[in-house]
Amino acid sequence: MTTWAQLEARVAALEADRSEGRSVLSAVHALSAKIDANQERNESGFATLHTRFDGLETKVDGLETRFDGLETRFDGLETRFDGLETRFDGLETKVDGLETRFDGLETRFDGLETRFDGLETRFDGLDTKVDGLDTKVDGLDTKVDTLEVKAEVQRNVTNALGQRTWEMSKKLDEHIAKCDATNERLFGEIAILRGGQRSLDESNAELKDLMLQVLDRGTRTEFGGE
Repeated sequence: MTTWAQLEARVAALEADRSEGRSVLSAVHALSAKIDANQERNESGFATLHTRFDGLETKVDGLETRFDGLETRFDGLETRFDGLETRFDGLETKVDGLETRFDGLETRFDGLETRFDGLETRFDGLDTKVDGLDTKVDGLDTKVDTLEVKAEVQRNVTNALGQRTWEMSKKLDEHIAKCDATNERLFGEIAILRGGQRSLDESNAELKDLMLQVLDRGTRTEFGGE
């Protein structure tokens, strides 16, 4: 059988538990309110984060697209660079060849310089000779002037002689024409005489034949011929 003291003790314990429960319940209510407040803040933060994430995702997609474009452009640049590198190698080879040719030209130029120095020396000598010739030409020029005066005189004399020669030539032509006419007449007469000579020769030949025949017959008669 429970005693009064035990009941009081139990009541006191229950009251203590009740007081503790209230404290716990108050703490639970406070925690629940805090959780609700945090949840609202967290949901707002999550919404903001989602929005920012979507924006970042869009930006990343854009960056990825741009990166693909840049990668394509880089591939093109790389190809062009390879081509430029090849062309550069070719140019380098050409430049090396030009350097070699330049060295050869430089050597040839040195040789030409030496030859030019020699020509310059020879030119100085020729210049001196030309000066001497110039002096001689001046002298010849004076002589030519004198000769031109003489030539003018000679030309006048020659013209006069030419006129006289022409006149004499004309007279000579006239004389030759007369002689030709006389010759033609004489040639005609000579031809006639030659014709007469031929006839005379033929007659003489016939006469000789007759004389021979007569002599031949006389001889035969004398010696008892026919």
